[in-house]
Amino acid sequence: MDCTKFVDINGRNFGIRLIRAKLSNAYAKVDGNCIIIKIPHGMDTATAGKTADLLYNRIVKALQKNPGRYLETKLEFRDGQTTLACGREFLINIEHKKAKSGSVKVSGNSLMIKVPHDMEGHAEREVVSRLAIKGISNAVLPLVNARITTLNNAYFDSVLRGTRINNSKRVWGSCSPENVITLNFKLLYSPPDVMDYVIVHELCHTKIRSHSKRFWKAVADVIPDYKEKKKWLRESSYLIKS
Repeated sequence: MDCTKFVDINGRNFGIRLIRAKLSNAYAKVDGNCIIIKIPHGMDTATAGKTADLLYNRIVKALQKNPGRYLETKLEFRDGQTTLACGREFLINIEHKKAKSGSVKVSGNSLMIKVPHDMEGHAEREVVSRLAIKGISNAVLPLVNARITTLNNAYFDSVLRGTRINNSKRVWGSCSPENVITLNFKLLYSPPDVMDYVIVHELCHTKIRSHSKRFWKAVADVIPDYKEKKKWLRESSYLIKS
């Protein structure tokens, strides 16, 4: 079913799709630039209309209040593009080669991505994105490690077991029970003080595993304006571009 209605939210245009489906409960979700509202087949017309309006109003309010939480930031990489990650500049070079799978190599400031010669369209964009994220993550990991080490030595003195960069859609960072710090790839494109906040947040978890008042006091001791960083992630992170 195509979108028959559109709405502007925070300067972004969303299509609205209402779908009748075989399910028990109605729900709404954001999928790219589309708000999808699904209603059970068995729901009568009057109830379905009221339910759709309720779900629509709820999700619009949520998008207006916390766009960074509900809108996916999908970074795209193109041939000839210059991208700046964690302060390091990369020039992307995409080549089509006769191969079954793609590969990526970083040489100086060049990010060389090879994709199968018969790949195109959406499939190619997905492979290029995955390889670019892999190559950039590996290249800037020493910079990220250096920043984590600086903050850890200055404020925590915790024994750390490693650092990882992933492309999570759910969380900005995590700290494992073994003190492995994982950061979201998109943080490489965020303001440095925002990435510092996430790092400090996870380093605090090496000392305090909960989100108790004591935990937030520990965060505030290092970053007094941490609430502003949280607000940025909540409200503006969807604007991150590659």
